[in-house]
Amino acid sequence: MRKLFLSCFITMFLYSYTIKIVSNKNIKIFNLNSIPKKYWIKIIKKAPFDTKKHIYTGITLKNFLKLTNKKVKSATFIAYDYYKVTFNKNDIQKPYILFLFLEDNKPIPFSKRGPAKIIYLKKDNNKNYIFKSIFLIKKVIIEK
Repeated sequence: MRKLFLSCFITMFLYSYTIKIVSNKNIKIFNLNSIPKKYWIKIIKKAPFDTKKHIYTGITLKNFLKLTNKKVKSATFIAYDYYKVTFNKNDIQKPYILFLFLEDNKPIPFSKRGPAKIIYLKKDNNKNYIFKSIFLIKKVIIEK
């Protein structure tokens, strides 16, 4: 039992910083560490169910999908628990939807709902905060 747990943990660790991208039956493994720094955005926010603020690093959803594929009609993000969210072409263009991959300048661990998250920012009394989030993302299905 102990060996099984250890091998599952090692497998999760090795693959937790990659996202599988499926587009027209083509499968690509996208390494989150390969996102060019010119697209990075840093925000300091308090996430839902969290007690303190963190520095999150990510890119807009539009730029993330631009890096993975040139023309996107829709993108469906699937989490490890099989929760799915689909963004259409209009949603993808919105600047307040962010794809995050670092928390406090470190990859987001699986234990903190990583390796990647999508968050929606909402403005209230001149303060941005995380309004909604999608976490534990493991796979993206892109429709061209």
